[in-house]
Amino acid sequence: MTATYVPQVGHTVYTSEWGGPGKGNKMEVTAVGARSFLGLQVNGIERQLDLSFKWVKVDTPQPLPDRWVNATPAGLGLDHPTRAAADAAAGPTRIALLHICTTPDHRDVFEIERVTT
Repeated sequence: MTATYVPQVGHTVYTSEWGGPGKGNKMEVTAVGARSFLGLQVNGIERQLDLSFKWVKVDTPQPLPDRWVNATPAGLGLDHPTRAAADAAAGPTRIALLHICTTPDHRDVFEIERVTT
C-alpha cells in the first residue's frame, strides 16, 4: 500500500474531485499547514484547500531536445542539434525541415518549414 501524497510547497497538484489536471484545474502549492494548504490556480486566484482531499502531484515532463530533421520524399533523415548542421547535411531532395523543442516557458514546439530550391 502506498502512502497518501501530501502536497508540498512548489509542487503542482490537482484532485480527482475536479475531474483531472486538464482545463486549468491545476494549482501550485504556496504554503502548507497542519490541515490545509494555500495554492495558486492557473487563473491567478489563490485558494485555501483541505489536505483531506486525495491530492495528486503533477509531474513536469522532461523538455524536448532542440532538434532539426531534414525531410525528403523518401522519408525523414537524421536529427541534428542545430539548423546549420541540418542545412549542411541536407541533400538536393530535401523538401522540408522539421524543428522540435521546448521553450523556456515549457511550451512544446513542432514546426515544419517547407524548403524550396
